[in-house]
Amino acid sequence: MSRIVLAGLLVLAGLLLPRGEANALSYTYMEAGYGYTDVHNGGRDGGGVAAQMSAQIRKNVHMFARYGAIGGNDSFALGLGLHDMLGKRVGILGRLAWVDVMGNNGLHLEAALRGWVSGVDLTGGAYWSGLDLGNESGLFGEAYVPLGDRLGFVAGVAGSDNYTSMRLALRVNF
Repeated sequence: MSRIVLAGLLVLAGLLLPRGEANALSYTYMEAGYGYTDVHNGGRDGGGVAAQMSAQIRKNVHMFARYGAIGGNDSFALGLGLHDMLGKRVGILGRLAWVDVMGNNGLHLEAALRGWVSGVDLTGGAYWSGLDLGNESGLFGEAYVPLGDRLGFVAGVAGSDNYTSMRLALRVNF
């Protein structure tokens, strides 16, 4: 019951914040929520904490960090991203990160398109990871639904031949 009340209060707070125009893609935010991973090859499935933050450090450059403790599979990423606008509401995004997934280290690359569609910030792209366990590539996507200028919900999905991962989080923009 207390979780329902807390969720209701967060939604109410978001609705009371003044709405801005949904045309600026923010790269300075923090988010935390719940994630679930289904490992296809008999690994550890399960849910848990999913969090990330991003900070724009120059006009088209941001740094980011991600953490997940999902199904006993701890993961961490720290990286740098480049982004640029292709139009008024559509941009291109690339990221390079060092990752640690359950003690397996390596590089992670992402390329994506990001833009506003009917008031929702959509991102979709592809990734490649080169870890100690081997290489992997897949697709990812997320939708950010603003509840005001600073607060909103994020729903994301990522997957490859080896796993499918989903997350639902609350995001605060700065």
